[in-house]
Amino acid sequence: MAITILLRLNLNGQGVGLDKSAFKTCTKLDSTPMKAVYEPGGVVAMTFPGGTHDLWFITENMRWGQLPASTDAKAPIAAVNREDIWRAAAKSLGLPAPEGTSRGIETLFGGIKFDPETPEKYLVSQKIKVG
Repeated sequence: MAITILLRLNLNGQGVGLDKSAFKTCTKLDSTPMKAVYEPGGVVAMTFPGGTHDLWFITENMRWGQLPASTDAKAPIAAVNREDIWRAAAKSLGLPAPEGTSRGIETLFGGIKFDPETPEKYLVSQKIKVG
């Protein structure tokens, strides 16, 4: 099972490296469902580096006390998130790009919602946290 998870991460662009001996126990993976995602005209938004995930990670770091609650999460995201490079690459390949910079409200495990417009609501709503 672990090898399947690693291979799926690799298919998803996570760049996991494996020794050849690890493949002896692998089950065959079918990446056909992902084909449409990467072809021209497909849905490529899943690779878009919008700030939603960045903001969620920073919010989680605030939740667990790794960053102060007063952290301005949007400033570092604006400084390092290069969606302009992604948009230029997509354009050069003739692929569509999302209109906005966010994927909108994300539904996480347990049905919890993360709205990038109001990350503080998500933070306050968490029952388990530091502080």
